Amino acid sequence: MWWRQGIAQGDALAEDGFGWAYARGLGTPRDDKTAVYWYRKAAAQGDAVAEAALGWAYLHGQGVPKDHTQAAVWFRKAAPWEIPGVEAALHFLDGQQRGPRNLPAPKARFR
Repeated sequence: MWWRQGIAQGDALAEDGFGWAYARGLGTPRDDKTAVYWYRKAAAQGDAVAEAALGWAYLHGQGVPKDHTQAAVWFRKAAPWEIPGVEAALHFLDGQQRGPRNLPAPKARFR
């Protein structure tokens, strides 16, 4: 597996790939905590896919405690790269933090 060579060389893409494999149980038992470990290593090198993966991990509490604030931090780091789902997750989290009181007033109904 090329990932092992990349891991030995500190390659962010390989570290992200290892995280992905552990998160899905591909070629290894599924282990969310180990996936997060590898995502963190890749994210420390600026890997946007790993940053988004950490956002999802915090959003759903997979391998880390559920924490919407941390999810938003990681999603914001990944947002400039336009990774699918990141913008929607940020909108969701923004709505969760504001709560229903900040939603626009409903429009009048027609009779």
